[in-house]
Amino acid sequence: MGIIFSSKIRQICSPYDEPSARVIIVGLDSAGKTTLVRRFKNIVDLQLDTHASYIEHIVTEPTFVYEIETVYPRLSPLALNLWDLGGEEKTRELWRFYLTGIQGVVFVIDCHDGQRIQLARKELLDLSKKLDGFYSIPIVIAANKQDLPQALRKEELLAQLSLGKTRTEQWKVFEMSAHTGGGVMEMFSYLSQVIHRKS
Repeated sequence: MGIIFSSKIRQICSPYDEPSARVIIVGLDSAGKTTLVRRFKNIVDLQLDTHASYIEHIVTEPTFVYEIETVYPRLSPLALNLWDLGGEEKTRELWRFYLTGIQGVVFVIDCHDGQRIQLARKELLDLSKKLDGFYSIPIVIAANKQDLPQALRKEELLAQLSLGKTRTEQWKVFEMSAHTGGGVMEMFSYLSQVIHRKS
């Protein structure tokens, strides 16, 4: 009963006239996917609630299959229903089952882990092939952990990823840090605007 009531209150109070856009958050294990989702929610909470506080250290555990978080950014044209999918090798095989009905993809890359960039590239290209026929779905690449020394910068990452081979008409790379929050709001705001224009 409480869940139904809370859902109805959210519908009445929500400034959005359309359903949330479904976005999957993918990437290798330990890339920072769950931290990214929680940091984004924390930043939005700071915008909307004067009593909210910045979470300095976000504690996470590996995502086994998926977690879902709906975030209502201030001044955004639509809410984002974020599906945080696990990044372990066996779990990555399940990504294909979550592609139906999505409006966007955030592919998170640990730019401090240079040894696994080529594995991330392989998974990104495999994902783009699975999206074949859905060329209008934007893929946003979160170049994460920019707060750490010797993290690959955008230009270096682009060179290693060969993004020209992705099968989508639109992708964009954002340097960011899920830990500090730098670049997080800019990335999600961009994605929200792109999805809204295509809807």
